[in-house]
Amino acid sequence: MPINRMGDDFYCPDPREGYHLCVAKGIMNSNDVYISIFINNGEDYGERFILVTQEVIELNPLETGLVTAQKITDNIERLGHIAIYGIYFETAKYDIKPESEKSLAEIAAFLKANPDNKYFIIGHTDNTGDFNANMTLSEKRAKAVMDYLVNKSGINAGQMKAYGVSSMCPVTSNSTDEGKARNRRVEIVRE
Repeated sequence: MPINRMGDDFYCPDPREGYHLCVAKGIMNSNDVYISIFINNGEDYGERFILVTQEVIELNPLETGLVTAQKITDNIERLGHIAIYGIYFETAKYDIKPESEKSLAEIAAFLKANPDNKYFIIGHTDNTGDFNANMTLSEKRAKAVMDYLVNKSGINAGQMKAYGVSSMCPVTSNSTDEGKARNRRVEIVRE
């Protein structure tokens, strides 16, 4: 990638002990891109060589779209939990908005397909406002999700337990609106 595309964050230290390291940060296709190139002279069994390694990391935006029962299954099997971003509440309230119904239907399908397993429904908030109020709010949101699944989807109440953790388990910094949006979520965790 040409250096002029990397902007002001390009960094290349002076060579020390025969190696060069160049690190750069830029934006490509609206995504943050981090690149490092390491060059080192070496010798192995009398043969001289030059080692060049390149690392490229492109940060993709958070996947959006409908959560599916299969995605829930895959994440639970692989990680033991899944964050659900398709459940919506009014600010500082725990009434579930109607646009959450598709995600809740997929959660219900997942739970119906796994009736012998038990799960925690965990409510998360960002760090805006009072911590204790957010603790109560996050628990009420988790209970609202559980009540919806029991009363509207016929899920056995004994299959779930609802808890709130406020802003104690962020997935990213709460310093931006985007970060706060990612931290406001409901998680399903296998018990």
